[in-house]
Amino acid sequence: VSTQSTWEAVVSTQSTWEAVVSTQSTWEAVVSTQSTWEAVVSTQSTWEAVVSTQSTWANEMEESMPAPQMKKQKPAASPQSFMDLVSQQGFNGCFKIAVDAGASAKLEAALGGKSISDMAGALATLFAIFLLQTKYADKKAEWDMVRSKAVRYLKKIGLEAADVDAIVAGLV
Repeated sequence: VSTQSTWEAVVSTQSTWEAVVSTQSTWEAVVSTQSTWEAVVSTQSTWEAVVSTQSTWANEMEESMPAPQMKKQKPAASPQSFMDLVSQQGFNGCFKIAVDAGASAKLEAALGGKSISDMAGALATLFAIFLLQTKYADKKAEWDMVRSKAVRYLKKIGLEAADVDAIVAGLV
């Protein structure tokens, strides 16, 4: 019986030591995790320093750089030829040409009560249509689709196709 009690004590001690070893492994994992978190905190501090330095550099650069100068845009020139006129049409159908003062006054009067979202674009495009229909009437087959694109643009900014014809006819 005594030997059996001794063996039971040994087995019990072995279980205790296994628990101690298991606990030691757990503590090693905790220490390892703590080291990992210390590395994370250290990395976070490093990133905060980098961001702070970057912000400082950006402020210093902004203060040392001169204010940007806007280039003056040249006013659109009056087209000198048919190809020059057609080349002044933008991808959206709007023309970028100079409108002479007399035509501009007539166009503005004709558009007076209408809600147009791009008045300068409308004036230039209507004047371009007028030029196509009068100065280059003999090239209608060449500019017909250009005019259609211009009318679509005018419709998008608030002018109906029927109004376009009436306004352009009023310029003659």
